Amino acid sequence: MISLLNSIFHNQGKMIIRSICKAIQTLWLVALLVFCLPSGVAYSAVTTSLVGGPSQITIATFNVENLDPKKESVSKVDGNTPRNVDDDVKDGKFAALAGQIVTNLQAPDIIALQEVQDNDGAELSSEVNASLTASTLIKAIGSVGGPTYEYREIAPKNGQDGGQPGGNIRVGFLFNPQRVKLQKVERFADDPAFAESRKPLVGEFLFNNTPITLVNNHFASKNGGTASNTQRKNQAIIVNKFVVDQLKTVPSANIVVLGDLNDTPASPPIKTLQGSELKNLVDNIPLTDRFSFVFRGSKEQIDQILVTPNLFSKGQPEIDAVHVNAGISGSASDHDPVIARFTVSTLGTAAPASPVPAVPPKPVATSSPILPSLDGKGLLEELDKLYSPRTPLGYGTARELLYTEIDNQGGIVTDIYGGYSVPISKSSTKAKDEATQKGINAEHVWPQSMGAQGPAKSDLHNLFASRQEINSDRSNFPFAEIPDNQTTSWYLDDDELPVKPSSTEIDKYSEFKRGSFEPREAKKGDIARVMFYFRTVYPELAKASFFEDQRDILCKWQAADPIDATEVARSRAIALTLQGNENPFVLDATLPKRTYCD
Repeated sequence: MISLLNSIFHNQGKMIIRSICKAIQTLWLVALLVFCLPSGVAYSAVTTSLVGGPSQITIATFNVENLDPKKESVSKVDGNTPRNVDDDVKDGKFAALAGQIVTNLQAPDIIALQEVQDNDGAELSSEVNASLTASTLIKAIGSVGGPTYEYREIAPKNGQDGGQPGGNIRVGFLFNPQRVKLQKVERFADDPAFAESRKPLVGEFLFNNTPITLVNNHFASKNGGTASNTQRKNQAIIVNKFVVDQLKTVPSANIVVLGDLNDTPASPPIKTLQGSELKNLVDNIPLTDRFSFVFRGSKEQIDQILVTPNLFSKGQPEIDAVHVNAGISGSASDHDPVIARFTVSTLGTAAPASPVPAVPPKPVATSSPILPSLDGKGLLEELDKLYSPRTPLGYGTARELLYTEIDNQGGIVTDIYGGYSVPISKSSTKAKDEATQKGINAEHVWPQSMGAQGPAKSDLHNLFASRQEINSDRSNFPFAEIPDNQTTSWYLDDDELPVKPSSTEIDKYSEFKRGSFEPREAKKGDIARVMFYFRTVYPELAKASFFEDQRDILCKWQAADPIDATEVARSRAIALTLQGNENPFVLDATLPKRTYCD
């Protein structure tokens, strides 16, 4: 009996020990799965609660991982290797990204995209255009019920921006034109810090007439190890300086710096980027959710959104990490998007550092000299490069902008020469027709017949609202000082006098005699600076003899009628349109003497 009991206990003990061992083994496997597998597998796709509204704008950043619309030919890719060939259309990548944008991101108003490839993907060719890549994504978004987005970029130089050989990856903006208006897009200048890396793209948008500037970044890849950490820090220094310079001009500027920064929020490069000027919104994401990428098995928040003080303190910022890709096998990208929402109605209007008075005194202090080490021909050549229009406007578009934004002050459009004013709503959709009906048309200060043709015809710096009769009389005649006893027509408001007006009012009148035209005193400097601008940015179109005949009088006018705040505001308003450039002669009072008036 005792032997039997010993046998039973012995066998049961073995069973118990086996059970314990098996349980330990199971727990060890579970732990292994939890701690060693990519952390994204624990997540299922989520949907953001941040949706735009009448006074709320949503902005996202999304790395779409080498997106292109073509199945590459293996004979045309780097190394002729199959791993450099994919078919994003057939494989459903465009459809999957579209679903994430529309469903999971709730169709943001603006999406800063990274890793957009050119139209033939990784094929080694001269192709750098990504219009087909963008249009394929836009079409896919529309097919799943999303808005009709528009896309803007500035294409890189072939083979200069790193990434998969042949792909020419770049950053770009996808935006809903029904919600926001793109004013201007610019690419950072070449710099050693961005060698073999993407150059940031700056987009200036309007939402409910409030300007918001986005800086879209894709910093140097982690694949470069410690060297790329130094490169990322140098890139961060440049972007931070851009923000600092913008805030010096407009302290309340609404700037969003975002993108795939390839480093964590606490890293030296990101702390350098942040400086004292930016707030990193990802710090507000719960720690358990604070990741957008899985790097060597580690969850990291490398896709980030940083903002300037006005947006942070007054824009009621909200942020969401939308986990749909990172660490999930077979996902549409290797990055999760990040989205932020801002309440724009609380922001107020971004104002210059020195507020513009209602009736500005003359002269108004200008900025420090532009290109102070240059003068003469060298200076003119550089001004042409730096201040030519970024995007030519159609003539119809230019006139609509002229009558609703540029020469429209509080719903009133005023003729440059006689001061004649007519009401035109700033929201008018047929402003040029209304202007014509009310006796206003567009004056080319530098006449069309003297060179204002093609894109130059629509340059807003050269266009001004004018009373039709005055515009017709001025025709293409040069500007001049007309002796009073030779003047045949005097213009003020809606009146035209054949005789000299009273001496107390005479300076308010513009004058005409056949062969020449003299603007009213208050606008002579404005006219001169427009003439200098046109001769500078259109040197091949502008008829040289037409300018030389007037040069001396224009130099006298610009000195006698210095730059005023109204000119500065007008130049800035034009720079905020798609045309996207300032008149440098309005920014720097030293330029006439250093160029035309020596």
